[in-house]
Amino acid sequence: MNDLWSNIILVVLIQGLFALSLLLLIPARRKKYENRHLLLILLTIFWFLLEFYCIRNKIKIPINVFYGTRYGSWLLLGPLTYFFIKSISSHWKFKRKDLLHVIPFALFVLIIPLASGESLSNRQIHYGMLAVFDYRPKTVTFFEYSYSTIFYLQFIHLVGYLVINHFNLKRYTKKMKSSYAQTSNIVWLFVFNGLLFLILIFSLSFLYILFASDIYSRALDYIYVVPMGLFIYAMTYKLSGFEWKKPQGVDLRYRSSNLKPEQQNKLQKALEERMSKKSCF
Repeated sequence: MNDLWSNIILVVLIQGLFALSLLLLIPARRKKYENRHLLLILLTIFWFLLEFYCIRNKIKIPINVFYGTRYGSWLLLGPLTYFFIKSISSHWKFKRKDLLHVIPFALFVLIIPLASGESLSNRQIHYGMLAVFDYRPKTVTFFEYSYSTIFYLQFIHLVGYLVINHFNLKRYTKKMKSSYAQTSNIVWLFVFNGLLFLILIFSLSFLYILFASDIYSRALDYIYVVPMGLFIYAMTYKLSGFEWKKPQGVDLRYRSSNLKPEQQNKLQKALEERMSKKSCF
């Protein structure tokens, strides 16, 4: 408990609890549809950090509440961020077919570990590919090896969702600009997506160092844990308090124009000048 880094993670966990309480206890924020998805994102990262803190400080828990969730949470993070961005950038609502996005998480974290019986060890369930390449004499079955391969695939899975998020945000920005709406808040959504990319890069750096050096040090874990803490601090309060505007539909009768680009720009400037003069009175 006297470890400096562990104490920092504890502070981040307290911040995470505060952020979760903001979303749960304040009615105005709890009712916002997009905040439901943000709540689940924060809860996923909070759970990851809590599990890390308990293991590193050898806190004994009678029941294994973290069963199978150590790395399976990455398979949930991508769909949740996708739902969050979609709920802000369009009039999207969650439907039954969207459950398809969480099938990989359900399989990897819930169904396979529970149905595998003795085929998978506890280390295999909790550490995935790390347990296979443990550099100790052991027999690895084809099933164990195949299951552990998901350990790498989940990072590709998250990259795919973050790329989709980026293009959805670009389309959202373009639509909001076309309706002359305020777009400064959208920057935070790009920061949100960018920080998740950063967490992913640091996590992959941790794995590269681990496998390349064949040396495990407790301090290596903080390579990816600390960026998660920064994410909680940077995003929670800011994103939960914004009033997000949905892109408005465009009347098809006015989508095309015979005016040249130079004439359109001239008319737009004249209109903006007149509007600014009127706002002065």
